[in-house]
Amino acid sequence: MSSFTPGPWESETEYECAVYAHNHQMKIADIRGWGYLTGKGQGGLGLSSAEASKIQNANARLIAAAPEMLEVIHDLLEPAYERYQYVLETDTPDEAEVYKETIDQTEALLRRIEGEETP
Repeated sequence: MSSFTPGPWESETEYECAVYAHNHQMKIADIRGWGYLTGKGQGGLGLSSAEASKIQNANARLIAAAPEMLEVIHDLLEPAYERYQYVLETDTPDEAEVYKETIDQTEALLRRIEGEETP
């Protein structure tokens, strides 16, 4: 697995829009784009401040959940492999193909996350 700052990560949306680790000791990301969202930047969307805040806060929560999501993805692969093998052995190729496609997509995503492959 690639190196990244271990979780948990937390989103801060009360005073700024950012993601932190280590009890707010390390900033992981600033959530930018206010000018674009509100239309005050070049080519902006013209959203209200409330709408822009909602989008930025959702982005912060999504980024903050990344370490946990990565762990869950890894945890789900083993049962998927086991189910795929079982389905292959019981001779249901259509169902096996669905599992294989999902496993392949998940493995490709993990390679991108871990820096082994680009989108």
